[in-house]
Amino acid sequence: MFSRLWLLQLMENIVLKKSGKNSDTGILEVSMDARFLINDGQHRKSAILAALKEDPTLGDETISIVFLCR
Repeated sequence: MFSRLWLLQLMENIVLKKSGKNSDTGILEVSMDARFLINDGQHRKSAILAALKEDPTLGDETISIVFLCR
């Protein structure tokens, strides 16, 4: 149901554990207290929160997210 892509910027508490020869790939570790800035998707966030109030079972849905790390 929530098929639109979100673009989030990770602000802190992140670690990229690089893998292999390509330094652009690896495992992104995000602390549970990390701050996120929603660069695109603010209105979708509001709509999702409203939909969850109406139907909590929607909490099992998945969404796609692109992370920008700085």
